[in-house]
Amino acid sequence: MFRIILFLLLVLPVNVFGYECNQEIDKISKEYKIRISCNPEEIESFHVRGKKPSQSYLEQFTPYLKNFVNSYNSSLLKRHLDKIIVVENLKRYGEDVGGVSDGRQIIICVSDFVDPSEAYTRILHHEFSSDIYKANEYSLISKWKNVSAGRYDYSDSFLNQCLRNFDFAYLQNLQINNDGFVANYGKTNDENDFNTYAEVMFIRTYDIPRLKHFPKFREKLEIFKTFYRNAGYSGKFPDETGQPIISRLLYTTTTPLVGVPAYMEENKCGIHIT
Repeated sequence: MFRIILFLLLVLPVNVFGYECNQEIDKISKEYKIRISCNPEEIESFHVRGKKPSQSYLEQFTPYLKNFVNSYNSSLLKRHLDKIIVVENLKRYGEDVGGVSDGRQIIICVSDFVDPSEAYTRILHHEFSSDIYKANEYSLISKWKNVSAGRYDYSDSFLNQCLRNFDFAYLQNLQINNDGFVANYGKTNDENDFNTYAEVMFIRTYDIPRLKHFPKFREKLEIFKTFYRNAGYSGKFPDETGQPIISRLLYTTTTPLVGVPAYMEENKCGIHIT
């Protein structure tokens, strides 16, 4: 009898105890009125696939999810985020990815990241910023694109080069920064450019004082803030608090996005977050 019960516990879905994911995640879902699912069958995009996440990964992910939703006022989340789907082994067109923005929902991969704090936080803000970008008026999007007009490289070869070389690094590259970009990946298209600015604003805030030396960055930073305020963001941005932004001592010019396959032990969540 004991063996039968043990077998059922192993094969039954995650919500066998009445929870969609786990108790804490379900509480976050109810409090913020965002559906948070751990069922990969709820993924609607035919080109995106994932597997049911383990409880150990969910427990690791939970505090970072809570920090993410606490970063925004509830009205903003209500307007721009309907659902978060949490899975393992997330793939898009058969390629390993860390996250996907699909309309008003985020699909995120949980795995054994070496630095889960940076990986999960970065993916969540990166993907959420896509809906903020798309929800704004076309005139504002045009204004954003015009700052670095002529500097984007929309070719598949450049995108593949960034993905192949894990070229998401926030390099202190004078040419890139002078053109208004904070990463090579941002050059692949205007939305990815916006995503990388969201990472700087909400995660890599220690790099803002350096980047403010570049006129195009300053111009795009103000446009970025307009996007978020138009979307309902009511908080202060890091450079508006009056508090000094502390540099990260471990920051180097060669640190790639946390989550590259080399940083994994077993499961893969590729570094490109779309």
